Amino acid sequence: MATNEGNGVVIGVKYRALNSLQYLVQVIEEEDEEIGEAFALWYDESALEEM
Repeated sequence: MATNEGNGVVIGVKYRALNSLQYLVQVIEEEDEEIGEAFALWYDESALEEM
């Protein structure tokens, strides 16, 4: 039981971190399109590798 709760916490932290990164990507894209697009491409590729 404790293991399942621990996994839930880890997943929750990863999910929040993912949302924060997506927000960061949005802010970067709004400020500078070229950098934002390059970062978004890198982020998409690295996210796919983790799955």
